[in-house]
Amino acid sequence: GITETGKSIIGATSSSADGVLVLESNTKAMVLPTVTDVQLIPSPSAGMMVYVNKTGVKRLAVFNGTKWSFWKP
Repeated sequence: GITETGKSIIGATSSSADGVLVLESNTKAMVLPTVTDVQLIPSPSAGMMVYVNKTGVKRLAVFNGTKWSFWKP
């Protein structure tokens, strides 16, 4: 197999955090893709996260490979 050792850093030129994708900021946050319904995602992958924004329902959704879980704020 292929061993990947690189990482991508967004928001800074370097980071001590160990991750494949590292987001660095003291003043900004990550914004997830927004959907009105997770059923609109044709082939979700395990670990996928989206923000559901439809009237009366605003929450984080996470796909575990089999089903979606919803985290209500």
